[in-house]
Amino acid sequence: MAKARRTPSAPASGTASPIPVFATMSTMRSRRPTRSTAGRGTAIGAEDNPVAARYVSPDVIGYSDLDDYGTWSSVEGYGNVWVPTSVASDWAPYRQGHWSWIEPWGWTWVDDAPWGFAPFHYGRWAYARNRWCWVPGPVRARPVYAPALVAFVGGNNFRISVGAGGPSRGIAWFPLAPGEVYRPAYRVSRNYFTNVNVSNTNVSNTYVTNVYNKPDAPARRLSKPRSARRNDGGARGRVRAIAAGRAICGGGLA
Repeated sequence: MAKARRTPSAPASGTASPIPVFATMSTMRSRRPTRSTAGRGTAIGAEDNPVAARYVSPDVIGYSDLDDYGTWSSVEGYGNVWVPTSVASDWAPYRQGHWSWIEPWGWTWVDDAPWGFAPFHYGRWAYARNRWCWVPGPVRARPVYAPALVAFVGGNNFRISVGAGGPSRGIAWFPLAPGEVYRPAYRVSRNYFTNVNVSNTNVSNTYVTNVYNKPDAPARRLSKPRSARRNDGGARGRVRAIAAGRAICGGGLA
């Protein structure tokens, strides 16, 4: 647990490349990228999966794995979403894997699934139609990598901290929903804070700036479509999902 107090030497301008992280995680899962690259996700098997390319920015690292392990559909309020097909009926994101301290981001989620890079470091997860689905960011946006797009619940008073670092006494975490603002636990510039959010979910620059300027402001945008509220039940719906075992719990980060 001591590591949770560390402050990573963060990429304030977002210049650090997540490609080595992808390679490391692929090795952990006995997988390898099809080609090495010094820059963009398009070089890692992107040309092999045209279906995902219709809905995901070609710069999302690891997106070419999605077509082999899930299906695409349209959900009102969210648009095109991806649903994993080789999972149990009670599966939930950020449950089967582990946390690893990776510089310069700090605590990083390493998922066990062979497709488990893109959906856990880009976009958002939503609970709709009694299942979890991944909602990619705007397809025309240049995506910015995040170590884990979750909110932590921890401490004696169950305080909530949004970001990959999490509280030192973290006992549970759950995925951020579409429209919720991600607050990095590492030091970042205003530019990075904006880009890591607007490139991964549909949320306005103005709202993201307001959250940046006022850390205590709600991290959820206020103008969520009614159809989306019906799909996931809002905060109460996700609390019910947690109670039903559809969200994730853990005993700590180390």
